Amino acid sequence: MVRSPVTVASLIDRRAVGGLQYRAFVLSALSLVVEGYDTQAVAYIAPTVSKDWSLPMGAFGPVFAAGLIGSALGSIALAPLADRVGRKRVMVASAVAVGTLTLLCMTAQSLHALELLRFCTGLGLGAALPNALALISEYAPERKRTSIVSITFSGLAVGAALGGIVAAQCVPRLGWRSVFAMGGAATLLLCPVLQWRLPESLRFLVMRDRKSTATLRTLRQLMGMPLGGQIELVPEPEAAKAQGWGSLLSDGRAVATVTYGCLAFFTLLTLYLLNNWLPTLIHAMGFEISQASWSTAGFQLGGILGAISLGLLADRLDSIRVVVAAYLAAAAIIVAIAFAQRPSIMALAALGAGFMVVGAQSCNNAMVASLYPTVSRGKALGSNLTIGRIGSILGPTITGWLLLLHVPPQRVLMWAAVPAAIAAVLLLVAANSIRKLTDRQRLSGL
Repeated sequence: MVRSPVTVASLIDRRAVGGLQYRAFVLSALSLVVEGYDTQAVAYIAPTVSKDWSLPMGAFGPVFAAGLIGSALGSIALAPLADRVGRKRVMVASAVAVGTLTLLCMTAQSLHALELLRFCTGLGLGAALPNALALISEYAPERKRTSIVSITFSGLAVGAALGGIVAAQCVPRLGWRSVFAMGGAATLLLCPVLQWRLPESLRFLVMRDRKSTATLRTLRQLMGMPLGGQIELVPEPEAAKAQGWGSLLSDGRAVATVTYGCLAFFTLLTLYLLNNWLPTLIHAMGFEISQASWSTAGFQLGGILGAISLGLLADRLDSIRVVVAAYLAAAAIIVAIAFAQRPSIMALAALGAGFMVVGAQSCNNAMVASLYPTVSRGKALGSNLTIGRIGSILGPTITGWLLLLHVPPQRVLMWAAVPAAIAAVLLLVAANSIRKLTDRQRLSGL
């Protein structure tokens, strides 16, 4: 039993992963599943709604952008609130808001109404994701952090894939509104489970009051045995000085903060371009709507496999090299989608693109979460994802403009490969600086 003062990070790193940690990982992953579904649902119903409302191809761009703008604002304005009130409170409140607003999307009778509802839904989605990732990171031991964050992050792709399956099965029978009904109901059903069973971040509790009842109760659950007053938890060494937004650029973090912000921008530009427009692009290339939905579901399945596989690989090899290779492969595979002639080849290429793009982003999320202390982790992840959301807004919006200008879908897909190649170059340039910071973080026990 540890008797000397110890940080939560050191305590977690010394022990095997226990029940409280698995509960945090599973419930956070479930919150990402419903978020992935709610984020992606509108893309699957876009071709059907456009047909029902007699909209031209590309007209759905503002709807996609509205949800992503809301997510960006939620990430930068609402997600950092968790650094003050706790990860759990923000995650539960976000789930309530997202579930309610997703159900309200069923009532939309015009494109403008759907835009407004998707913007409001995006606010909740933007607040939830950074804090789910932060909570997972704070309960994961350093030796397994990348793989654990990546595996749980795959819940986002699981939810997005479920959206494709639900759309393919339910839209022809029940109409497009049923997709929102199922997503909203599932999210609201998860809320009481999160409130009842999701643990608060122990690092946050120690930072706020290391002797409070909530802190000691969570510590007992983490240890799995009575403590007898034998463990004294202390805040992280950098907690006192890591205050404000300036902390993201201080102590040698400037290069990493800027680089991973740029990576988030280019990765999410590509990811959401494909997430939102792949069904429409594939359909415009001459494939049936059902084939387009299944191919896009394959993209999400690839994301699940990529997040798990690349996360495990990054914990065993050099994470930066793994991610650079993934970006280069993603660029090549996206170009291959543009030349696919058969549904089976299209689905396989879509799966490969999802594997590389989502896998790279999940590894990057784990890296960002590991480079900052608890007191600024929410700000770091929130600001990183906000920059990423800007890319996620531009990607679908520019694609909508290109389609309205009658640019062929094949050419749009070829342009979509460019951001992945740029990301590979950026990461290579900053690699040495990021490795030095990572080594320093490891030595400091953060």
